[in-house]
Amino acid sequence: MGHRFLGWIIAVVSTFTVWLLVTAIVYYLEQIVRIPAARFLGPVNLLMGTLAYLFLLFSMLSSPAPVRKPELLLALSPMLLYYLLIILGFTAVPGIFIFAEKHPLPFMFFNLAAGSIFVFYIGRGFLRAARNLQQDTAAFILRGYGFTLLAFGVAILVFSLVLALLGTRVEQVVLLEFFFFFFLNMLTLAAFVRYIRQPNAFIEDGKISRQFIREFGISRREAEVIEMISRGLSNREIAERLFVSFPTIRTHVYNIFKKTGASSRLELLRIVSSYRQ
Repeated sequence: MGHRFLGWIIAVVSTFTVWLLVTAIVYYLEQIVRIPAARFLGPVNLLMGTLAYLFLLFSMLSSPAPVRKPELLLALSPMLLYYLLIILGFTAVPGIFIFAEKHPLPFMFFNLAAGSIFVFYIGRGFLRAARNLQQDTAAFILRGYGFTLLAFGVAILVFSLVLALLGTRVEQVVLLEFFFFFFLNMLTLAAFVRYIRQPNAFIEDGKISRQFIREFGISRREAEVIEMISRGLSNREIAERLFVSFPTIRTHVYNIFKKTGASSRLELLRIVSSYRQ
């Protein structure tokens, strides 16, 4: 799960970063240089939004979340219908865009509702996957992204409805996307800091690699101790979990350091995480 999931998460954050950069450039050209560039925002928003949705989907599919095909199809169907209308509007049925221009609110709400349903489903999938993980940092990312996506899925509909009732342009809901991007970036940064402090995030399935065990001659009890160290437990907490004395665990940790050449828990976990099943 580790490398693929992390790769898709990086793709999501990168997409939002590029999106934000393009928006800033367009704003600069329009407001400072007085070059008309706002017409490019529509295609850019469509492209970046599509990529963000795809990368979120792939990140959920690469996490240990049980995906039920009927449920996934149900969550995807409004989005697929929306993109089908977009494709038809560009090709065979341009009257779709004429209808959207005459009746902007229904079309806009359909777009927002489709995105909200999809994002809500992805968020729930992340939270379900977090329960299947023992790795602290990976579970932290999944829980953080899950709650953020759930909140964003609900907030975008409520916020757009309030704007419409107040007579404000619904397009201003894009402000929520910047807050959404900000929270995702903060979560990613927090996960990175946790990983630097304790790099246990992507030990495969929370288990120590057999290659690592063979190469360093790690005993079964020592492997259990390493797994608990990777979860951030202290020697005393490990002793309580394994129902042994504190000096016994301290001896195990000393032997592990001696076998691996590690001088600290941080260095030990870096060595462990460099081995894969």
